[in-house]
Amino acid sequence: MNIIETIENRETALTVDELGTLLNSSPKTLYKAISAGRLPAYRIGGCIRLDPHDVAEWLRDRHTKIGIGGESPLLPSHTTGQAGPHPAVR
Repeated sequence: MNIIETIENRETALTVDELGTLLNSSPKTLYKAISAGRLPAYRIGGCIRLDPHDVAEWLRDRHTKIGIGGESPLLPSHTTGQAGPHPAVR
């Protein structure tokens, strides 16, 4: 089972910390993506929760778009502030 299937098979909402652990990504990066509207999430009181099916769909969309030297929908470009390749990939 791949990571997308693992997330999609969850029956409960994910916290940002849980998703960060699953994706080996910092919560700060995920919060930025949520704030920018790139990662779908729900605010319940003071908590942010992510629907596993929405996250799986979001990951599938990014899986087909990211390539070496290609545009990254998650990482901002360092020159324009827009999405672009990560400097380590250039």
